[in-house]
Amino acid sequence: MKNNFDKCMNLLFANEGVISNNRHDTGGLTKYGITEKSWIAYKKNSFQQSNISISKITKEAAKKFYKKEFWNKLKCDNLPVGIDYLLFDASVNSGRSQAIKWIQRVLLIADDGIIGKETLKSINASLLRRSTCMEFTLRRRLFVRSLDTYGVFGAGWEKRINLVNDDAIRMINEAAI
Repeated sequence: MKNNFDKCMNLLFANEGVISNNRHDTGGLTKYGITEKSWIAYKKNSFQQSNISISKITKEAAKKFYKKEFWNKLKCDNLPVGIDYLLFDASVNSGRSQAIKWIQRVLLIADDGIIGKETLKSINASLLRRSTCMEFTLRRRLFVRSLDTYGVFGAGWEKRINLVNDDAIRMINEAAI
């Protein structure tokens, strides 16, 4: 329940640190995991007149984007350490609504894809955080395996999912000490 943003960003950058424009990726041109389309919408919604293209953004600009568009919207500062990272990374990789639905299904509550009072209460009330993490990771893994592009990106997704799960559990264990 403390600010874990910088630690989570460093872990995210380890997975999303390069420019990519793979023809099989529906996201198109990305840098630090941010799609060009998302970057343009973010600038427009933030009333920024900058003409900086996605390929030229800095890590600091990417951090501001992730803080506003993901971390804050997911209310990660109100989540237990470890669960915040799990939800944050999955949201970046598969979308906020999808990641929120996974955690809601794990907690056996209505899966509306919104982090509201009931979801926050259920996440914070759960004492089985490692089990929650493992079940969430299983749902995430099954989802990516169902995608048509799994043959192209599957090995990378599996590696990322395993690393995120391990890091989230490590955070949970360290917070319990």
